[in-house]
Amino acid sequence: MRQAVNLANGSTLAGLGVAALGCGHEARHATQFACCGGLVMIPLYLAAAGVSWALTGDFGARNVFERRAGLADGGYQDKPLRRQLAWISGPGRRAPGPARTCPGRASAAHDESTASPSR
Repeated sequence: MRQAVNLANGSTLAGLGVAALGCGHEARHATQFACCGGLVMIPLYLAAAGVSWALTGDFGARNVFERRAGLADGGYQDKPLRRQLAWISGPGRRAPGPARTCPGRASAAHDESTASPSR
């Protein structure tokens, strides 16, 4: 179904171009393109990259699209919030990370989760 939606909305051609330029395999982002309605994902992705940069100084670390696709798989690393924003997480508390699911409970987002063991 994802392939049909992306073919119909023009995302397949755009995705092939991005993959060729970036020398990557963008299957995880293809699902995101389909869910976002195709090329609408581009401004959403750019906004998420801007928020990530404002929070961490890195375009991918807090970008929801990259986090859901797997930071390490995309060549990104998790970064802490900028020092000026550390107050958001409070003293002695970690900065918010990706949503975690309860053990033993199935989640639709689990397949694309980037949750990892505690650091």
